[in-house]
Amino acid sequence: MSISFELFRVYFAIARYQNITRAAEELCLSRPTVTQELQKLEKQIGVPLFTRHSRGVSLTQEGKELFHKISPAIQVLLDTERELESSRGPKAPETIKLCFTRSHTMHAFQDILSRFRDDHPDTVLQSSIIPHAFVQEALHSGFAELAFGARHDYKPYLPDEVELPDIQSTSLGVFEDVFLVHEHLSHLANTPMSLNALADYQFIFYKDRDMGGMEHYLALLGQEPEKQSRNLYLSEPDAIFNLLKYSDSVAIIPAFHLRRPDGAFRRLQILDPIIRTEYLIQYSKRKLPKPTVMELVAYLQNSKNQAYADKAKPI
Repeated sequence: MSISFELFRVYFAIARYQNITRAAEELCLSRPTVTQELQKLEKQIGVPLFTRHSRGVSLTQEGKELFHKISPAIQVLLDTERELESSRGPKAPETIKLCFTRSHTMHAFQDILSRFRDDHPDTVLQSSIIPHAFVQEALHSGFAELAFGARHDYKPYLPDEVELPDIQSTSLGVFEDVFLVHEHLSHLANTPMSLNALADYQFIFYKDRDMGGMEHYLALLGQEPEKQSRNLYLSEPDAIFNLLKYSDSVAIIPAFHLRRPDGAFRRLQILDPIIRTEYLIQYSKRKLPKPTVMELVAYLQNSKNQAYADKAKPI
C-alpha cells in the first residue's frame, strides 16, 4: 500500500494543532479539503486517527502511535523543504517550534508570546499541542525546540519526577488561583472566609482547566445539586469579567491567565486550600539551542516575574 506524502502532511498538521481549521490555514487549503484528505488517509490505514469534539480533535490511540512513528521523518522532510525554498529566494524568517502539553497552558502564554512576536518581527513562533509522553522525543528529534508544561497541587499534569534524560527543565514559578467578585459584592472581600460560606452564590469557573480543579472547589463548597446547576464554565476571561458586573457571582481564574481587571473587581481572601499551578519550560540538552530560543526563554522568565508582580498587587 502506497500512501501519498501529502496525506501525511495533512495528518501531521492536524496532529500538531489538534484543530482542523488551524491545520487548513497553515496548509493554505480549505477546511473541507483537509477533512477529505484526512478521511482518505484513515480509509487507507483502516483505523480512525482522531476523535472529533466541539473544541477540535484529539488523537486516538492509533493516531498517537502513528504520530510517534512518523513525526521525526516528516519534520526532517518539512525542514528540508523550507531550507530549499529559502535558498532560492529571500531569507525566510527564523522559526521557533514550541509545544504545549495542554491547551490551557498554551492559552496562558499567548499574551507574552504575542509581545515577543511584536518585539521580534523576524521570528515566527510555531505552536503545537502534544501529549506529555511525547515531549522528550519531540525535543530530541527537533519536532519542538521548547516545551511548556504545567502541574497543579491536586493533580500533576507532569509526573512528580520532572527531570527527563537529557532535558533541561526550568520553572517559571508557582501561581495561585484568584477569586474575584464585582464591587457591588465588596462586603465579601472584607474578611477571610471559607468556601462553604459561599455555597449560595453562583460560581464561574475558567473552563480551560480540566474538571479536576473544578471538582476540587465544588467539594469544598458543598453546594446542593440544584445550586451546582447554576454554576457556569467560561473559557474567555473578558466574558467572565462582563458577567461579574451583572450578577451575584464569584469567579475562579488561574492567576497566570488573569489580565489586570479594573477597580470594579475585588479579590476574596479564601481560607481553604487554593490550587497552585507551576509552569515549566524544557529543551533538549542534546541539541544546542539557537540563540533566539534562549532569548525567548529569558524573555518568558522576565515577563513572568513582572506579570506576577503586577497581579499580586491588591485590586
